[in-house]
Amino acid sequence: MPSNNPVLRRAPFSSVQPGEMAEPMTLNGVIMRTFFLLVLVVGSAGITWNFILNNPRAIMPAILIGALGGLACAVFTAFNPRAASISGSIYCLFEGLAIGGITCYAQAYYPGIAFQAVCLTFAVLFALLALYSFRIIRVTETFRSVVASATIGIALVYGLSLILGLFHIPLGFISGSGPIAIGFSLFVVAIAALNLILDFQFIEQGIENRAPRWAEWYAAFSLMVTLIWLYLEILRLLMKLARRNS
Repeated sequence: MPSNNPVLRRAPFSSVQPGEMAEPMTLNGVIMRTFFLLVLVVGSAGITWNFILNNPRAIMPAILIGALGGLACAVFTAFNPRAASISGSIYCLFEGLAIGGITCYAQAYYPGIAFQAVCLTFAVLFALLALYSFRIIRVTETFRSVVASATIGIALVYGLSLILGLFHIPLGFISGSGPIAIGFSLFVVAIAALNLILDFQFIEQGIENRAPRWAEWYAAFSLMVTLIWLYLEILRLLMKLARRNS
């Protein structure tokens, strides 16, 4: 079941235990667990937002703790997929902490931008789900390889940006608002969106292959990883556009 979502590339269902196939993974199960994790993210982000409004100095600690905690949970879950029901839930709570801080910051400078980012994220999600369901977009080896290469490339660029940032050397096409910076963000949003297609295929194949029931949690967690990434990239793009037009 190949996918280019970083947490889906390990084929976690290759070590199925006896008796697990008696209760296979279902689409309804994945949907319900995805909704549960989404509620955790939204709830955590909302609480963080309200807290930061009364304690502005907490914004950076919230973002750092959320980002680092989320990364640790994501790595742990990738290597321990059976624990996704717990570690995936904790991941979403941490990510909600980071999202709440980032969104609060963006909203303070550009009122209304948070609502736009949320609407665009779900619009992209449902549009791509429809395109995949009607087989308008098909996953081929070429498609998979291109998305994988682009995803790795983006990760390397962001990693380089973090390292250079320590020496106060910014990469203008990441933080700027010029045509190149906006073009880069559009490219990243597109790649994040295409990763959703690969996640849909992963879920579909898991159901067809009667993957064990615990895989529903792992699939839901994996989908949330991509969805959160997509939201943050759309928010970044909208902020660049707002700065350029201001």
